[in-house]
Amino acid sequence: MMSSAYLKPTKRCLSLLKIGTLKSSFNVRLNFLETFKERLLRILIFANWFWTSWCLKPRECKHHRQDFSKAHRFLFARLHFEILSRQKTPKKLRAALQKLPDNLGDIYDSLMDRILSAEDEKDIAIYALKWVTYSRERLPINALLHAIAVELGLEGDDIEDDDLIDPKDLLSSCGGLLVFDEESDVVRLVHYTTQTYLEGAFAKREANTLIAKTCLTYLALDVFQNELSLDSLTSEFMRQYSLGGYASTHWGHHVGEGNEEEVEQQIIHVFRDQHVRDCVEGMKMVHEYGRTYKCSKFSLLHLISIYGLSRVCATLFKRHVDIDVESRDAKGRSPLTWAAHNGHLQVVKLVLDAGAKVGSADEEGHTPLSCAARNGYLDVVKWLLHASYGVDSGDELDALTALRWATMTGHLEVVKLLLDAQTKKNPSFGQRAFGWAATYGHFEVMKLLMNNM
Repeated sequence: MMSSAYLKPTKRCLSLLKIGTLKSSFNVRLNFLETFKERLLRILIFANWFWTSWCLKPRECKHHRQDFSKAHRFLFARLHFEILSRQKTPKKLRAALQKLPDNLGDIYDSLMDRILSAEDEKDIAIYALKWVTYSRERLPINALLHAIAVELGLEGDDIEDDDLIDPKDLLSSCGGLLVFDEESDVVRLVHYTTQTYLEGAFAKREANTLIAKTCLTYLALDVFQNELSLDSLTSEFMRQYSLGGYASTHWGHHVGEGNEEEVEQQIIHVFRDQHVRDCVEGMKMVHEYGRTYKCSKFSLLHLISIYGLSRVCATLFKRHVDIDVESRDAKGRSPLTWAAHNGHLQVVKLVLDAGAKVGSADEEGHTPLSCAARNGYLDVVKWLLHASYGVDSGDELDALTALRWATMTGHLEVVKLLLDAQTKKNPSFGQRAFGWAATYGHFEVMKLLMNNM
């Protein structure tokens, strides 16, 4: 926590300013006001630097060294400036100066109070702050503007330039908590402590549900719901629909961390057609790799299994009895394979109960068990073994069993489980598995295999 000693230079230096003489400038000359604000920020930064570098006693400096890094000095100055710069008259400015918070938490509280007091701006500000706080990657400024322009519950309408808020107005409404990095073209929080504060202010589940609804509503735009060829997903198109890359990549992650029940019908509706699923996958490829490849031809159940949306999966089986649990994507992977590959145990259970074949392999010979073993998902491996899945029926194409995959990747507990599940010992296999463990440097696995030879 910041000591009040660090506020002394701020208040002392500002008290030297004859703020009262600036009354006419506040009312008449806006350009002079901006100059005054810039000078005020410079004074705040210099005052904090000078005081902490030269005026504090060594004991104070040592005590606060961890809390008061260079980054924090500039952060305090910047946030204090944000508080002071919103005062409209010299009298209010002087009053605010006397009440400057003396620790970071109180500064954030003060800024949030000011954000919430602006009735015509607070909804946009809170919406933007939730997005930036819980987004899974840095957002380009245009992507955030598109997210704000989305009207939840209204599907189909395109987003035009006239729907977008001015970036300067957006940043102003957020009280200095958001900054725009022009070099990288992304918007971010002003400091890592801001992330911690806002995570405490905004409930994670509610915020992720809001973001998920926004992504799904965006993907329901007519331009994506119409049959759009992959060749149309050019860089220009992705810039025009700048939220498309993020929405197509992360909608499922936000659903998984939010309230599935609120969006399950929206998911089933948005992804009901194959061409829409192909378009979304194409945008995801452009977003991640810069180009499109052959589509995987995912079914709706594939998408649900990939993201582990167990509630949506249960609803799908309950209301749509014609779901093909053995549907295959372009590489022969079933929904069960994808659920096992990503460690989604509840979806694995649901798909198995619906009649999925536990031993089916894809075009490369990978099975659900080998995928789970390779990635170290112990609970999924246990469940597949419980479903009477044979350990020695592993990959057909390259003869690598699930046990060997676990040995190669060094997942000790999975190796133990699979060794115990073997119906008969195979010394030759043990020697070869020992060689794989030695090759990849998994010494604990090597010890285990030696004891089982």
